[in-house]
Amino acid sequence: MINGINAGAMSAISNARAGMQQASDNVTQASGAIANNSNKPVANITENLISLQTNTTYHQASATVLRVSDDTVGYLIDTLA
Repeated sequence: MINGINAGAMSAISNARAGMQQASDNVTQASGAIANNSNKPVANITENLISLQTNTTYHQASATVLRVSDDTVGYLIDTLA
């Protein structure tokens, strides 16, 4: 049972970290595109602003998954110990 819990927790933590990294990469890309779009149509800038906001939200959601996974593992360790 402990191995199943450990594998599930590690999977959740790994997925949360990957989600945070992807969102961070996308924020960097969108912010760079905004900075370099001085002569581009407003639609491109709007699209990048939406991407910036969306990926910020994705990053926050992944951080919440990471925090909850950590809290859950801590609770299970306390309970099983």
